[in-house]
Amino acid sequence: WRSTKMAAGRAKLSPGFVQTSFLLVFSAILVRIAAYKPVIFIHGIFDKANTFNNFSDRIKTAHPGTNVTIIDEYTELFSLYPMWEQVSGFQKAMEPIMQEAKDGVHIICYSQGKIVCVGRIS
Repeated sequence: WRSTKMAAGRAKLSPGFVQTSFLLVFSAILVRIAAYKPVIFIHGIFDKANTFNNFSDRIKTAHPGTNVTIIDEYTELFSLYPMWEQVSGFQKAMEPIMQEAKDGVHIICYSQGKIVCVGRIS
């Protein structure tokens, strides 16, 4: 903070300080606007996690910088495990992402994944 005294006793801000302050505030606003919520994919019955790679790529192309996670739990035949076990397993995988995302996340749940999501949200 630089200032120079004026005759009336008021401080005058230097142009550099004003520019720096403006850029700092403007950058904070842009980061807030450009920061997308993380996206989590939950696959369906008999699916592989990589089934959603195309969707993930499209999200990252449309919204660069977005954290997209495809949960690789209970794939293929393992999707036949008891639902309560799957909900618990997916929840453990999702929890760190959700804890870090203070503004929330988007969860895309496909087929049987919807049941897992409802179990997680309930």
